[in-house]
Amino acid sequence: MLKRLLAITVTTLLAFGCGGSEPSETSAQQSTAGGETAQAEPEMAPIDRVSPPIPVPQPAMPRERLSTTLQHGWDLTEAAIAVRPPEPPMDPSEEAVRTWAAGAFADWMRARRDAVSSAENALATLGPRAPVHEKLVAAALIGYMYDDTAAGMRGAPVPIAFHHDPELLEVYKNALDEVLAPFAQQAVVAYVLCARNALDEQSGAWRDWAAYCEGRARELDAIFRLSERQEELQQQQPGSGTGTGTGTGETRSGTGTGTGTGTTRDRTH
Repeated sequence: MLKRLLAITVTTLLAFGCGGSEPSETSAQQSTAGGETAQAEPEMAPIDRVSPPIPVPQPAMPRERLSTTLQHGWDLTEAAIAVRPPEPPMDPSEEAVRTWAAGAFADWMRARRDAVSSAENALATLGPRAPVHEKLVAAALIGYMYDDTAAGMRGAPVPIAFHHDPELLEVYKNALDEVLAPFAQQAVVAYVLCARNALDEQSGAWRDWAAYCEGRARELDAIFRLSERQEELQQQQPGSGTGTGTGTGETRSGTGTGTGTGTTRDRTH
């Protein structure tokens, strides 16, 4: 029964969690292809800023002085983060966890995926000619959306049956982290781009953003063992050339070629 419960929980995450960035990839490619100016999105009603602010550093200029495109993307990012995970079920039984995972939790994942896609598409319209400081802010916002989404899914309740079997609990945690690794990888690549642009920004006024983004990238790399996973993959497929990894130690060279993460580079640089 325990193995079956493990399969149910992880399969639910696979079914509803993976591929969350797909709707925004096409939009990002269209907005940056050939350096052309992206077509403006249809005008949208202002979003009330009622959610807690995203914990990024204070911008070097008032938020109201940023471009309207970036302000709108920031508003949509806050709206996406405000879509919070549901409370776990009070009943830890297999049936209760199954119902919760396929119901309230899956609904949250769909809503969060759509909200992240909307925010990411809006930020993508900045295009490659945007000022460096706006590109670094956009990258940080994208990074935080994926960061927070992975954290929300990782916070799903562990069925009580796993608590009595440490070995199976470890298997469950490893399987869950493997499912969430692509989300963490997207966040890391965005954070690395943020840090690189913050260091390249000539005034030096955005250096605290570089420290913030580097710190978040390193923490995610450690939590989800991203570098280790890539090394293991390279060992299994010698000579295949899988890119430059998470890039957490190569900020200034700017790595956007890790597995499954090249679209983020197009959106913010």
